[in-house]
Amino acid sequence: MEDDNHKFVCIPRVYEFEFVLYSLHLWKIVDVYLHHEGNFVGEPKVGYEGGDVDIIRNIDVDTITVVRVCDLLLDVYKTVPTSCHYRDNTFKTFDLAINNFESDLDVRYLISVLQYQTELHLYYEHGQVHDLLELNEKEIRELKKVEAERRK
Repeated sequence: MEDDNHKFVCIPRVYEFEFVLYSLHLWKIVDVYLHHEGNFVGEPKVGYEGGDVDIIRNIDVDTITVVRVCDLLLDVYKTVPTSCHYRDNTFKTFDLAINNFESDLDVRYLISVLQYQTELHLYYEHGQVHDLLELNEKEIRELKKVEAERRK
C-alpha cells in the first residue's frame, strides 16, 4: 500500500500474531544539530546564547521520538536536559521558530516540517556538566588529609 509521501508495510509480530502498520519515509534523511551548554534569553528578542553545536549526520526521520531526542544529551554527555526545543525553519525569526519538544504531537508536526528540509536544529538547556578530576596517589592522600581536618 502506498501514497505520494509514504510507503506502508505490514510487519508481523512474531509472538502476538498481529500485524502492525508502519509508515516509512524511506528517502528522508536529515542532519541533526545539537545546540547545548547555552541558554535561552528573552529580552529584547528571544535567542539562544553560548554553548556548543554538535552535528549528527544522516538521521532517518522515522527514528525521531521524544525519548530519543531528549536522551541524546544523556547518551553523549551524561547529563539530562532540563528543556528540549526544536527550530521550525519555516519561520524567519527565532522567537516564532522555536518550539517545545515534549510530546508525540510535537514529533508528528516536526516530521511534517522536515519533509521539506535537510537539517534539524535541537536546542537543549541543562545543568552544569562537570568534568571528572583525575588525581594521582599523592593528591588523593592530600585530599583525604584536608577532609579529615575539616571534620575536626
